[in-house]
Amino acid sequence: MPPTSATSTAGHPDDAVAIVGAACRLPAGIDTLDELWSALVEGRDVIGAVPPDRFDASRWLDPEPRRPGKTYVARGGFLTDVQSFDAEFFDMSPREAARLDPLQRMLLEMAVEAVDDAGCPASSLAGSDTAVYVGVSSQSFWHLQGLGPATVDAYTMTGGATANTANRLSYALGLRGPSVAVDTACSSSLVALHHACEALRHGRSGMALAGGAHLLLSPVEFVGFARASMLSPTGRCRPFSAQADGYVRSEGGGLVVLKPLARALEDGDRVRGVILGSGVNTDGRTPNLTQPSAEVQEALLREVYTASGVRPDEVAYVEMHGTGTPVGDPAECRAVGRALGAGRPPSSPLPVGSVKSQLGHLEPASGMAGLLKALLVLRHRRVPASLYALPLNPAVDFDGLRLAPVVEPAPLRVPSGGRAVIGVSSFGFGGANAHIALADPPPRAPAPSPVPDGAARLPVLVSARTPAATAEAARRMAAHLRRCPAEEFYDLAHTSFLRRGRHEHRALVLARGPQEAAERFDALARGERDVDGALAEGTDGAPVALAFSGNGAQWAGMGQDLLEEEPVFRAGVAEADEALRPHLGWSVLEELAADAGGRRPDTTDVAQPLLCAVQVGLVSVLRAHGVRAAGVVGHSAGEMAAAWAAGALDLDTAARVVVARSRAQASTAGDWGMAAVGAGPERVEQWLAPYGGRLEIAAVNSPRDVTVSGDRAAVADLGDRLGREGVFFRDLGLGYAFHSRVMDPLRAGLLDALVGLEGRRARTRYASATTGTLLTGAELDADYWWRNLRRPVLFGVAAARLREAGCSVFVEVGPHPVLSGSLARAADVEQGPSRSTVVPMMRRGAPGPSGVRACLARLLAAGVRADHTVFFPRRGRVVDLPGYPWQRERHWNGHPGLWQLGCGDGTIDHPLLGERAAVAEPTWHGPFEPARPPGWPTTRSATRS
Repeated sequence: MPPTSATSTAGHPDDAVAIVGAACRLPAGIDTLDELWSALVEGRDVIGAVPPDRFDASRWLDPEPRRPGKTYVARGGFLTDVQSFDAEFFDMSPREAARLDPLQRMLLEMAVEAVDDAGCPASSLAGSDTAVYVGVSSQSFWHLQGLGPATVDAYTMTGGATANTANRLSYALGLRGPSVAVDTACSSSLVALHHACEALRHGRSGMALAGGAHLLLSPVEFVGFARASMLSPTGRCRPFSAQADGYVRSEGGGLVVLKPLARALEDGDRVRGVILGSGVNTDGRTPNLTQPSAEVQEALLREVYTASGVRPDEVAYVEMHGTGTPVGDPAECRAVGRALGAGRPPSSPLPVGSVKSQLGHLEPASGMAGLLKALLVLRHRRVPASLYALPLNPAVDFDGLRLAPVVEPAPLRVPSGGRAVIGVSSFGFGGANAHIALADPPPRAPAPSPVPDGAARLPVLVSARTPAATAEAARRMAAHLRRCPAEEFYDLAHTSFLRRGRHEHRALVLARGPQEAAERFDALARGERDVDGALAEGTDGAPVALAFSGNGAQWAGMGQDLLEEEPVFRAGVAEADEALRPHLGWSVLEELAADAGGRRPDTTDVAQPLLCAVQVGLVSVLRAHGVRAAGVVGHSAGEMAAAWAAGALDLDTAARVVVARSRAQASTAGDWGMAAVGAGPERVEQWLAPYGGRLEIAAVNSPRDVTVSGDRAAVADLGDRLGREGVFFRDLGLGYAFHSRVMDPLRAGLLDALVGLEGRRARTRYASATTGTLLTGAELDADYWWRNLRRPVLFGVAAARLREAGCSVFVEVGPHPVLSGSLARAADVEQGPSRSTVVPMMRRGAPGPSGVRACLARLLAAGVRADHTVFFPRRGRVVDLPGYPWQRERHWNGHPGLWQLGCGDGTIDHPLLGERAAVAEPTWHGPFEPARPPGWPTTRSATRS
């Protein structure tokens, strides 16, 4: 497909790196970039109390900062749920999931979402050199496991290993590139990002996942940072402020998908931002380990922008580390001002800000929060305010440094004719510094018309690992579609159908626009099936076989509504009409469109040409929607349309056979009958023996389905006998005895009518129900069609040849599914249950258009081999879609009371005395807590697991 994205990296360094996908987990339930932007522009402060499932904050809190073993603040930014996980999605047992560090869980989910966001099916990455770099520093979950050693097992080791924060992602996605966990404290995630960029720049990997994650599970870390006087006693990050008194701890993470910019543009990826350059360095020797060096930070900034070819005055905004500490903020401001602010006119200072004023400090993952904010600033061209900055810190000469903390929302000012460049900084408390220069992606080329000609309906697909998740995905997609502009529908459909990974269970709708698609997804989620959509299990790449039904599938009025509503079907029938009319002397098109009072009698010389015309129309619909058959098989009168579909007969020749054959058979109408019997041919032969040739096997449709044909009275007598034995028997209500001795007198006339007829080499695998073998097509001469009329139909054997050739999906091409049961039963006998899919196209009395579209939807959802350019003749843009609908359940090992070593089950029974001992006499134990006043509420630990 021709690209619609820009294909030039002009204006960007040759080694520029594209961010093509992103995912996040941030405090207060912020799980998407759109939710993050809403929080930023609304000025929302997400800091709150410690959730009770972490630890009992009251037992660790003491406002007196000198109290040993206590923290003077117990507030932070917290995720809504860290104990639940969709273990089934990742093929993980409950035992393993319970011992899996929630850092790994979070990163696994974000990896799936980020790859989806990148429009890169995860299956396409398996075995690739894709790299993974993850920034982490806390092992609090590991420490929690150590407090309950009786529950430690092998999964504790793999679930708690820091290396596996990266290695687990490589394992889950089948990636073979570098896989590295990075710990440089608060700069970990941005250092990880830099190393991922380096892997791409030096050709060690073609793609990379980079990010960081952090969780606040342990009270000990609060105590330690409080003892270091790093935490804000007031529980607020105040970057740039005179009132800055430390930082607020927070948790969460982010993950981005990276590619070399040139490759991303070639692949038609959505580029969220371009990393022009990145760098890391270390402070070296300073007065103490945790004291930053403004000079070293300044050197890093100069190095990154010089190497990136970016002038200092091109930088439109800097997302600073900005923790709100009295030492760190002034040092960082001096570095940024000297490197990027100097030389700017006083009227145009460099805007600076820090996301920590709203989210808190995510410590090792903080660089990802800053990066994601920077991406959003680029996208929306607006800089949200940093909270609590006023009054500004008098220790920083903002005017002299030409820096302007963004205290009110402001537009992103880009130099006239220039590019938007944003800097993002992240510094570790051990002196490891990181900085990236981020810019806009190259402009995209204008998109062509929203919906190309000929694509009346487009497929929109969702998928998941379970049926329940698929229903939830359908509901989410419906809600998303209602907000989708009509002009974006093509791109949305393209992204959902071709740029997302496909899980086992799927839902697909065919629709002309977003509102119509939303209604159909809602209907599927409610369990409705009479919609232009379908639920299906994946059979990706499966070859499709077409099974053409014969006599017995036809019904009065078949195809009439399809003629009215489906132009492709009508065109196919019209083509068949042109071929049939010279032989018939009447029009199958007119007959199919006729009302009940004006129809011809339902004789076989009428039914078979009509059946053939309907089948030609149905095949035309399949072809128009990209379905290409890998094989065909026809049942008796269905073989002519099958031969045409395979290319073994042209349509004029197929019409000639249909008319000659049906007229010959029509002459045999009389006191005959046919019936279906639920047994194998060997048993049926034994039952027919007493009738002395009055009954014959007319068709073997599966190892358990046989059709008998012959004298009507004999058919009725057989039915009585088999009914008494409990054997399935159904009279087909026909006045003919097809494929029996009754046909013998027709031989000479049929051969005369078809003299000179020759078949040709088929384009598609042709399974003959006349011979039970695969034929080339050249064998389909006049004698073949006589044998087709006279011999038993070996449909079951012929269908088995197609299954042996790999065809696992059969589409019954006809007005009613008379073959589907036999196909399904035969597959069960040969391969075991659920190994073959049978999809009908129409049903007697049901709306034809809905049936056909449901068939198409089911095939497309299953992922059968098809030509998708019929829907998407041009490459669509990658657009936002709902994330995976995780089906989380609680999986956890350990409980908050374990942090209180030697203190029972964690329940405080008395505000001063502590926990009740498990003895008969009233006894309490625990440390004396002077900060706990009388009446302090009792706090119970979370439920143990």
